[in-house]
Amino acid sequence: MLTAVSPPFSAVARAAGSRMTPWRVVQGTYRRFGAGLPYLPDPMDPPLEEHQKDLGALYGLEFRSDFDFGSARRNTLCEMAEAMLPDLGHDVDEVDLVVLARQTPDADFRRSVACWLNWRLPLAPTPVAVSDQGSAAGFTALRMAHAYVTSAGLRRALVVLADQTSFAFDAPSEQVPATDAMAAFVVEPVDPDDRALPACVLPVVPDHVASAASQLWQRVPTPLSETLVVVGPGIDPALFTGAAQVVTAEPGMPSTGVWGQLAERRFGLPYAALIDFAPGPSLLSIALLDVTDLRRGDS
Repeated sequence: MLTAVSPPFSAVARAAGSRMTPWRVVQGTYRRFGAGLPYLPDPMDPPLEEHQKDLGALYGLEFRSDFDFGSARRNTLCEMAEAMLPDLGHDVDEVDLVVLARQTPDADFRRSVACWLNWRLPLAPTPVAVSDQGSAAGFTALRMAHAYVTSAGLRRALVVLADQTSFAFDAPSEQVPATDAMAAFVVEPVDPDDRALPACVLPVVPDHVASAASQLWQRVPTPLSETLVVVGPGIDPALFTGAAQVVTAEPGMPSTGVWGQLAERRFGLPYAALIDFAPGPSLLSIALLDVTDLRRGDS
């Protein structure tokens, strides 16, 4: 887990000077889900309710007063991923790495979606996951994909971002999504020999977000007039002068926000810059993507 105490602003300037390059998005899809299945009956023994109570007791936590396993419903990450796989077509059959990004725990943590995808996909892709970074998790996932692909001889990665609303315990309001949703992208480097990063995650104090975002935008190597900018809520769209188009992601979707916006809509531009700020860990993130060949799954 990356935790951040904001450094001197000069550190942001140095990080912004790092060379970046877009990664190609081959396929992308985004879905919202309804109420899901009931928790009960639970075919496994011991049941999930017992697991949850035991884990909560370790931290002195009790179930929310309004949460009842007998009436609550949920979408597990595995159920959402299974529903989305057909949207990704045959492109997903060629991935050799899976990176899951999420803010909240799985409604049923007894099945790991990253490991399930390792079992489900033909090349048995290496499964890794990142969490506890708010909206920065997806950007860190892309950085992790870069690290694995460039150092381990891999070719393609599947980056999965998930939001989930079912909580047995109280959670900070900024961590609770508005609805269950999942976004997934098949990505690969445009040039396998280019080691420049496709994403950057910086610790930034809230008062410096606008200045830091402006600096990052000035370093974007793609033609600005051909670049779509998708920003998270709270980031001023006016900062990104020269962009072909600037859109703001809807609030209340800490993991899928800007990514879902990209996958859900057809913008017709060759490049995309995704920029978001996670207030909890105070992380400002940017990702550069080549979406020229992006094929979007049905949503």
